[in-house]
Amino acid sequence: MKDTKLYTSVLLSLLFIGHSMGQYTPEYYELKGKVRDVVTTIYLTDPIIPHPTTKLRFDTEGRLIFQQNNDDSSTYNYIPNTALPDTIRKNNHITTIMEYDSLRRKIGETEYIHGTAVKSTVIHFDTTTNTEYETHYTTNVGLTSQTMSIYDQDGCKIKECKYTISNLECGKQIVSSIEYIYDVESNPLQYIRYIYNEEGVSIRSIANYNKQGKIKEEKSYSSDDLLFRSTKNEYDKHGNTKKRTITFFSEYDNSKIVSTYDFKYKYDAQGNWTEQSYIIDDRIISTTLRQISYYNE
Repeated sequence: MKDTKLYTSVLLSLLFIGHSMGQYTPEYYELKGKVRDVVTTIYLTDPIIPHPTTKLRFDTEGRLIFQQNNDDSSTYNYIPNTALPDTIRKNNHITTIMEYDSLRRKIGETEYIHGTAVKSTVIHFDTTTNTEYETHYTTNVGLTSQTMSIYDQDGCKIKECKYTISNLECGKQIVSSIEYIYDVESNPLQYIRYIYNEEGVSIRSIANYNKQGKIKEEKSYSSDDLLFRSTKNEYDKHGNTKKRTITFFSEYDNSKIVSTYDFKYKYDAQGNWTEQSYIIDDRIISTTLRQISYYNE
């Protein structure tokens, strides 16, 4: 039961990706072809757990114009001749307005509830150091957090640091950081992620990519540099996860717990999966169905 609930939460986070990044196209959601609508429904083995449904709709230019997760919905309006959203209206009372510079780079956004600004983001890019600063504010608190991203000459992100700002006297407190490593052709090879607490680094994770740019293995270490978790992924020819093995290592002895999760798919003619089965110990835990329609149908 616990594994099923955890999987449901993770799956929903993948199906209903947040608004903060991406160009909101079918490719962003790893969909192929001129997609018009996607309706995703999860059917779980346990009838006590609800069956969430998500919906996506794209226009003829491949831009997301509607997104829904149960009762939570958003509509998107775009700057003419671009894939960049100008405004996002959520549930008819929350509106996000985005701003861009002359180079079409996002420089900020403000969220309004019933016409009153409640939080905002300001983005500044320092061209001398190829560093982007994304600073977050709320109306009642003021400055709350900041993300700093450093890019190489090819435009690839090589480092990202996230900070929380409780008050100006204490300054910034780092929450997490991640370093990216690429090959000579800017293909991702590895990332190293650090999670911090008041005493310093609490978790260090190292992940390696395969040739298709998918994470094939991630290992996580404690503050004592002891391996406590390992995750290995296997993919099918379409690039979707077909097997995930998670191993937890005990810090007290040499014991370990290994959990294996299998995924099976059915695909349509465009190469998009329309059915996904989630399997533990040869038992189907859930079946996810996707109804996908295309503009060329």
